[in-house]
Amino acid sequence: MRISRFWCSYAQSLPKLPLSGVRRARQPSIMTKNRYGELPMTCCRPFVSIFRAVVSAVVPEAEELGEPGWRELETLVETTLQNRPRAVHRQLRLFIRTIQWLPVFRYGRRFTSLSAEQRMQVLCYLQDHCVEIIRCGFWGLRTLALLGYYGRPKGVQATGYAADPRGWEALR
Repeated sequence: MRISRFWCSYAQSLPKLPLSGVRRARQPSIMTKNRYGELPMTCCRPFVSIFRAVVSAVVPEAEELGEPGWRELETLVETTLQNRPRAVHRQLRLFIRTIQWLPVFRYGRRFTSLSAEQRMQVLCYLQDHCVEIIRCGFWGLRTLALLGYYGRPKGVQATGYAADPRGWEALR
């Protein structure tokens, strides 16, 4: 309580700067606020190479994707995360960074420079970790990887399953 009062009184004692000639930045139309009133943050953009390495380890067929396929996958993931609170975005970014640097202790290299087998070993370690929050983080990231790959129209075709609004009646 004392600290916040101190900072409030300190902030009030600062001289006010004139704002003449300074224009307020206009918010782009693409940047719509989520249901929490926050502007969306990108989770995958700063960590594209790490995220792609994780997706390739979770879904080996993803290695055959071209650049348009990867962009489509990342757009699906970003769209899914758009309405999540910023705390979830921060946790996801921290977990992706952890995945990148964790193998240094065992293999002496970062996740993106490991072989496919070593990447799988790292992800299996996270999947079966004794700390629950690490397992939950892995399953969340795995779910995003699967959503991104199989949520694309070509991914849906690869499974051979097409959803129908009629449900089970469509099979009869």
